[in-house]
Amino acid sequence: KASKTIGHVIADSVQKSLRTESQMVDLVVLVGGGAGFFREGIMEAFPRLEVVTPNEPVFSNAQGFWLMGSAQ
Repeated sequence: KASKTIGHVIADSVQKSLRTESQMVDLVVLVGGGAGFFREGIMEAFPRLEVVTPNEPVFSNAQGFWLMGSAQ
């Protein structure tokens, strides 16, 4: 399945970037058009973390950008 292969590539990239952070992650929020596509791969890569997908992941992405922009 393509989603598993690509999901693992993305998860590996995220894991590498998290190694430079000083705080631990306890939650993964999947947003955007690929949220459902990558969910299984992300859950396998981060079995100890809660993985959440909003009801409308594509809209959630846009809403997050709006919230960040309006906060400045």
